[in-house]
Amino acid sequence: MEKAAVPITPGFFGDENQDADFLLQKAITDVGFPLLIKAVMGGGGKGMRLVWKESEFKEALSSCQRESQTAFGDSKVLMEKYLLSPRHVEVQVVADSFGNCVHLYERDCSLQRRHQKIIEEAPASDLPANIRLRLGEMGTKAAKAVGYVNAGTVEFLLDSKQPDQFYFCEMNTRLQVEHPITEQITGVDLVEWQLRIAAGEELPMKQEDISCMGHAFEARIYAENPHKNFMPATGTIWHHSPPCDINTGASNDGIRVDTGLQSGQEVGVYYDPMISKLVVHDKSRELALNKLVSALKDYQIVGVPTNIEFLVACAEHPTFQKAGAVNTGFLEDHADDVQLEARPRPIPIAQSIGAFAALLHLEQRVGPARQLRSPWCSTSGSWRAGGLAGRASRQLKLVGDQESKESFVDCISNRDGSFDIRVLEDGDVVDSFHVAGYINSDGSMNVVLNGTHRMSFTCILREADGLMKCSLWPKEPNRKDGFFWEVDFIHPLSPLPESILAATSGEGAVKTPMPGKIAQLHKQVGEEVKAGESIVVLEAMKMLHVVTAARAGVISKVFFGVDDVVSDGAILFMIDDVADIANGDRIDQISHAE
Repeated sequence: MEKAAVPITPGFFGDENQDADFLLQKAITDVGFPLLIKAVMGGGGKGMRLVWKESEFKEALSSCQRESQTAFGDSKVLMEKYLLSPRHVEVQVVADSFGNCVHLYERDCSLQRRHQKIIEEAPASDLPANIRLRLGEMGTKAAKAVGYVNAGTVEFLLDSKQPDQFYFCEMNTRLQVEHPITEQITGVDLVEWQLRIAAGEELPMKQEDISCMGHAFEARIYAENPHKNFMPATGTIWHHSPPCDINTGASNDGIRVDTGLQSGQEVGVYYDPMISKLVVHDKSRELALNKLVSALKDYQIVGVPTNIEFLVACAEHPTFQKAGAVNTGFLEDHADDVQLEARPRPIPIAQSIGAFAALLHLEQRVGPARQLRSPWCSTSGSWRAGGLAGRASRQLKLVGDQESKESFVDCISNRDGSFDIRVLEDGDVVDSFHVAGYINSDGSMNVVLNGTHRMSFTCILREADGLMKCSLWPKEPNRKDGFFWEVDFIHPLSPLPESILAATSGEGAVKTPMPGKIAQLHKQVGEEVKAGESIVVLEAMKMLHVVTAARAGVISKVFFGVDDVVSDGAILFMIDDVADIANGDRIDQISHAE
């Protein structure tokens, strides 16, 4: 790139000598801090570490090399100067074997978390025409300089305050995840172009024939839990309903979803956690952004936690709404606005409607008929003595993450099939509702609240792990109470044993935050640990995750070994107080067989 007069970021770009001391010296003399250590074979943020000062360098280097070896089979790294909060803008290029090379405009991928793109847009907004032209020229110049043939992406970092100052970052010699937004604004099928080039054909269009039409966004949907620091998640997809028809392969009213996911499939630990791409297109950025938010709120997935709520929070943020205002430091600058803490307790109306839906489900009163049926008329006898309730009332216990209060929903059945429902917290009534309605076989649900307020939902109910789990999407847009409700109850027919409800492993248990494979064990039985010290390195979904000790003490039990596969929440170690060990408490080395 340097020889081709493409502007590059200052750095150290590779040497066979990968010795830690040698690289540290190069970091000090040739690059300076802060800097990025990057895997030579890397991409997608994997094998990349930000180093702020000299004392952090060697540990970051070692971690980067391990992850690079795991992900790419090569541990070589390069280093480059870290630019504070630049814009990440990339140019889509396509070149054939006849020496023709064109660009298809640029994409802004500045909204990132852990160097992974979250929401991308095309073209880059609020970019002067002369800068857009120069970026395209530099992209094609870079591709020609290496004799590239195929679709590829030349990535640049733009100075947020001086957009005319930009630097080559890297070239992705492949088709990227976010290529659909380029297809949406140009009308070009990039996969078709790849096949034609591979078949020895020339590019079907010249640069002057490629136009930019409207604006497009792509949101990456991940199986991960934003309420648990975005840890990857696994499980069975019980329900998957995107906001458009994914079987046609075409955009529906400017909405397109690329996914291989279907209801009933498993999300496992062996692949990247991205499970779907939501793409929208419209005449302007404002219209496209509104469409993105609406489509995200209409995207339904049940079975694994996803980042959809987080994506909505980002897309609705005032800074993101403003053209050209987002840089790679967006999430650091606005963390308090968009980061989701532990899922809050469902609001009383959600608890009441969830309870109503659960009881309708258990009564098997599911069908398209609008006539409400009374429990007293049930031929199954499930509402009579010895049945589901044995009387015309039922109390459901609410469960959820980080419940600070005991919550119940009291449901009293009326002869017309409706329910009088009370929500209680620690014995106090916090709200009450009169609820009537029905659930159709397709999962749609109609409810009349307090005799007058009519509401419609998509309702997904499932029974798992001793729970009755209810997922609700209100069909009324822009509800102030949220676009998605999730309510879990102890199953009234098969409640969890009291021993399970009360079970706890104690504060000395070190649990895995996700399913995965044990890559490294840093501590063994009898060794002392400090709070926050690294205990285990877990390999999950193509990335390495460090599990740390929540408290200081001595390792008293080890439950797994290197290369063992562990489930979400599995106890890896037990940590006891030093005083307890000194008093003669037993230290066990748990065998692999156990």
